[in-house]
Amino acid sequence: MALVCWTLSLILFSIRRSLGALWVAITGINMWFCAVLYRGLVNMAEPRLIIPVGDGALNPEFGSSYYLLLATGIVTNVLGVLLYVAIKYKFWIEDKSITEKRPTRSGKFDVLSEDVPTEK
Repeated sequence: MALVCWTLSLILFSIRRSLGALWVAITGINMWFCAVLYRGLVNMAEPRLIIPVGDGALNPEFGSSYYLLLATGIVTNVLGVLLYVAIKYKFWIEDKSITEKRPTRSGKFDVLSEDVPTEK
């Protein structure tokens, strides 16, 4: 599910940056929720899950992958919220030569940049 949210956020970043940032936050929430849900299910399982292997047994434990998923989910969630706030309140300086458009004689808009000579 997190992979689908992440792919959707990449697509939405190219269409509308604020929606892409929100989907990054949703991806982080999804990762965090799955890690918390897994922990709850493993801790509440009665009888405790024990997988017999030969003379011994495997006991489920929370290894490095679990904590990596939990940390990545929290960081991704915070990053998505920060991106959304930065995009919403414009905490960056845009290059005006790329974003400004000027009308031409034909009525269409051309991007105003330093490489394109202006008509006088």
